[in-house]
Amino acid sequence: NKTVWLEADTAEGDVSAMLESLERSKWLTKDTSRIELSFITYNGEVDMITMTNVHFMFPRTGHIFKYLTHRTFKLKPYADPWNYVFEILFYTHITGILLAETWEVMIGLRNERFNIRKFLHEYLGFWNTVDWVSVIMAYAILGTWIVRLTMMTDVEEKLLALPDSYEATSSCVPSCSADYNAIFHAIEDTGAYQLSATIFSAFYPL
Repeated sequence: NKTVWLEADTAEGDVSAMLESLERSKWLTKDTSRIELSFITYNGEVDMITMTNVHFMFPRTGHIFKYLTHRTFKLKPYADPWNYVFEILFYTHITGILLAETWEVMIGLRNERFNIRKFLHEYLGFWNTVDWVSVIMAYAILGTWIVRLTMMTDVEEKLLALPDSYEATSSCVPSCSADYNAIFHAIEDTGAYQLSATIFSAFYPL
């Protein structure tokens, strides 16, 4: 595995020289199975940051397969105050269900004189099960959302910590590469976690 950084503000001639150097060093060999070209874009109008990956696959059959993947998320998901309102309304409703079900459990246990087996036989119907699954998954989704917010905040802090510009010289390479590598990994991890959290949220019973 080898990562090569082509800085955005590097002169065209220098980029050509770097690519020629890679070609001469036989960076791409018969043992290469995949090359990934990655770059980050930011749309300030909608506050969306995107990592685009261009994958080149080299199977033994000789054909080169190409496909694109994108990972996109908002850096400030609560820029619109209405988002707070919707979140509060939703979790107020979920908390109401939790309190109602908890009260029903307490009353049911008391009526059955704390005979748990008899109580569960009477209580565990279809709709009560749906209510509890909804409550548990809603709070689990809230937990994943908090983690996502933490990761997005980390990405934003790393971006804001970058200098306004890098001088396109060889002396920049160590610091530039370290900064870019940290940001790329942070965005990649955030995007991967967001995908897993979205798939998990898709099973919410509503």
